[in-house]
Amino acid sequence: MYRGLRAVIMESTPESTESTSDKDRCPQCDNEYKNLTLHWYRSSECTYQRPTERQFEILEGFLLFRGSVIDNSQTGKHPRIKFRLTNRQLLEWVRKELGVIANEIQTEMVSEDAAQYLAASFPDDSYEGNVNAQTLYNLRTRALPAFSTYMRSWTDSEGKRVVPETVTPTPTKLRIAYGLAGSIQDRNGRDAIHLSITRTDPPIEAINSLFGSFGPAVTHDPESTHLWLHNCEKFFHYIGSEPLPGCEHRWPRTMAFDEPDDVCPACNGRFSCLSTHYATKPNQFCKITPELQREINSRD
Repeated sequence: MYRGLRAVIMESTPESTESTSDKDRCPQCDNEYKNLTLHWYRSSECTYQRPTERQFEILEGFLLFRGSVIDNSQTGKHPRIKFRLTNRQLLEWVRKELGVIANEIQTEMVSEDAAQYLAASFPDDSYEGNVNAQTLYNLRTRALPAFSTYMRSWTDSEGKRVVPETVTPTPTKLRIAYGLAGSIQDRNGRDAIHLSITRTDPPIEAINSLFGSFGPAVTHDPESTHLWLHNCEKFFHYIGSEPLPGCEHRWPRTMAFDEPDDVCPACNGRFSCLSTHYATKPNQFCKITPELQREINSRD
């Protein structure tokens, strides 16, 4: 019986959560400090660094699938956000994008038990495409007041990750979500985008609503839930054809997709059978009106 990923990796997690470099430069006063968070706390002139709008988008993209909000209230500190991935190249990109609000990437040496746990938890190879990796990497942001709102809105009373109703889709958020959990697969003889939602991810209903304009459909199996997007070309035009670093294998080499024939008038998604689309995924984007039902009947 597996002890669980958290139990295994905690044995080798470095205790220090600040940058492993000697000193970091404060962008406000241009001086160097060994502990920037402590400097901002003590300074009468410099304040805690606030993430930019783009940095907030990147953080929320990761929170949809692989990020987590760390509650530091018991130690009297502000919350921080943590990412744990096997894809170091992607973490290096995130570290560069987040700049001074992030610490250095740390390596967690993972035992064989943890590798087996990853394989059991992600049987469809959705964990960054490498469930048998022996090494996990983690990246933590600095503990900032700006993340107090995230602690309240992205976690429920039991500490489980949720998606706030106020979160809206953007190309950056969905690009990161796809890079973490997406792939292009054949479904019923047609190209479709597949995202695997595991038991550690937020509820499918919340994630589904963010992808509503791309013709989503949902299927289930004992291990995970699957979100399918049938309008591939529209999706990649939205998030961008340039892949995220370390995720090149997930992006198409060409934008010429084998698209389904029928277009849903409500969400503009393409489907092989509109009746199946409405039967399997009724939501706020595709409510069947009498007029819409007549159009469906005339097509099928």
